[in-house]
Amino acid sequence: MWKYILKRLGIAVVTILIILLILFVLLEFMPGTPFDMTEGNITDEQIEVLYAKYGLDKPVLYRFVLYVKNMLSGDFGVSYVIQNNMPISQMLEGRLTLSIKIGAQAMLIGTLFGLILGIFAALKHNTPLDSGATLLSMIGASVPSYVFALGLAYVFAFKLKWVPLLYNSKKEFISTILPTIALSFSPIASIARYSRTEMIEVMDSDYIQLAESKGLSRFVVIVRHGLRNAMITILTIMGPMLVSLMTGSTVVESIFSVPGVGNLFINALQVNDYNVTITLAFIFSAEYILMMLFVDVMYGIIDPRIRVSGGKKA
Repeated sequence: MWKYILKRLGIAVVTILIILLILFVLLEFMPGTPFDMTEGNITDEQIEVLYAKYGLDKPVLYRFVLYVKNMLSGDFGVSYVIQNNMPISQMLEGRLTLSIKIGAQAMLIGTLFGLILGIFAALKHNTPLDSGATLLSMIGASVPSYVFALGLAYVFAFKLKWVPLLYNSKKEFISTILPTIALSFSPIASIARYSRTEMIEVMDSDYIQLAESKGLSRFVVIVRHGLRNAMITILTIMGPMLVSLMTGSTVVESIFSVPGVGNLFINALQVNDYNVTITLAFIFSAEYILMMLFVDVMYGIIDPRIRVSGGKKA
């Protein structure tokens, strides 16, 4: 197991470095410069001075090696445009934490209600209750999260005034309720659909009938034997979904004025703020790769028959 984990970590490091290198090359071909948004008219000579000041006049490979070296010490450089000369680690300190918090909350709600809905639909297979649960999951998967966000904002913030319409740092938890709920509909729908399909298949298996014949309670059979085996497939979709939620939803964050990383990433791309773009891309890639590694390890924990060695079963 440990040999496999170390091997995957090595592959993850190489993958992240390749992604960073590709980003450095792609940014070279982007139109304009990071200083096009500078106030007032700026001459070509002044741009050259700024390029020399920030080391942007150096070859791509040189800048790449220097960036990786500084990154290992926690230095991601400074922002050129968005917040001039502010260290990026300082820029991300609150934004990244907030996006991760909202994403994790949305995933927790999505997993809990998705599993309940999926299991309920599987146990009531081919009944009107199953059709109703399936319809709800289809609606959740088809309607974009920003539509739910607008509806929630109108009803609970504008009409009922139960929660703030816009994000308020002094009321952080209550300000994250609506964005969290809006983002949770998609994982609820996806997990419900997958858990329903897997549970229907698992509950018809021979080992489930054997467990029932031993006199085990219905709850124990469903949770310990049914859900445990169904979780293998469900975990596969949960990993990338969690990373997607934790990296911020640009539209939902904009609706509630949440100062997360989603808006920051789009803004950095628009104004060619190279360091901010590369840093966020690095964080997103690292989160995704580490999450997939975590999912692979969880396979072996949930199902002892799986041996994480070459991706084969023992």
